[in-house]
Amino acid sequence: TRIVRILDRYQDKLVYWQHFLVCCKVFGVTMLFSHWMGCLYGVVYDWEDEDLTEKWVASFYWAVQTITTVGYGDRTQATVKGQLVSALGMSVGGVIFSWFMS
Repeated sequence: TRIVRILDRYQDKLVYWQHFLVCCKVFGVTMLFSHWMGCLYGVVYDWEDEDLTEKWVASFYWAVQTITTVGYGDRTQATVKGQLVSALGMSVGGVIFSWFMS
């Protein structure tokens, strides 16, 4: 993407900002995966009549708490599809954090 090319171009010049740029990249990747996982969660979750914005916020909230391993437990899955999506989200979170720590 364009922002990645810009960061790659100026990363050598901004060597003092390198840790900040790495953190920004990890944050961006986490938010991107949270959005994707939230969309997948929104497809398999058994919704009551909520509008689209509320569904997206609730799905994104679930994905962030799953990927970051917070897991408040206020949104749980009862269906097999939902449990598979949850397991995938937890795995993505583990991969992101082990990539960040390496």
